[in-house]
Amino acid sequence: MTSSGGAGASLAPMIKNDLDRIGITVDLQILEFTALIDKLDRSKQWEVSMLGFGGGIEPHGSFHLWYSQGASHLFNLGPNPGEPPYAGRVISDWEKEIDRLLINGAKEIDENKRRQIYGEFQKIVQSQVPLIYMVTPLAMTAIRDRVQGVEPTLAGGALWNLDELTLAE
Repeated sequence: MTSSGGAGASLAPMIKNDLDRIGITVDLQILEFTALIDKLDRSKQWEVSMLGFGGGIEPHGSFHLWYSQGASHLFNLGPNPGEPPYAGRVISDWEKEIDRLLINGAKEIDENKRRQIYGEFQKIVQSQVPLIYMVTPLAMTAIRDRVQGVEPTLAGGALWNLDELTLAE
């Protein structure tokens, strides 16, 4: 299931067709966004969803998605606040390790140590593949030629180092 807005409504039918061709049946539901969130969050009656999560260069920005008790930890979603624990819900060892890494990464101020911590996080995600990233949006940024120190990156865009930019006279 996916939302009727955004890329999901266009991508989901193509994915369904591709899966049909290899013998995997998909009961596709394209829902209005609030109905989708209600079904994901409250009913928990679903098997696969396609959502868009934003990101940036700060790894901790996705804490809610990767932390095992996070509100958006959809691949092993826990109960909502005030609900009893789910019988049989198990937090895997690799999810516990991600929890540990995220907490340590948030506490660490040394950039090299943070890089190492989040590098370990990425290795776990790449080996377990709880989510499949399908789309990276195309972005275009225009910056005047008098702005000095611009170093665009694929992950952080053109202004990730805003504190280092200067204006030429």
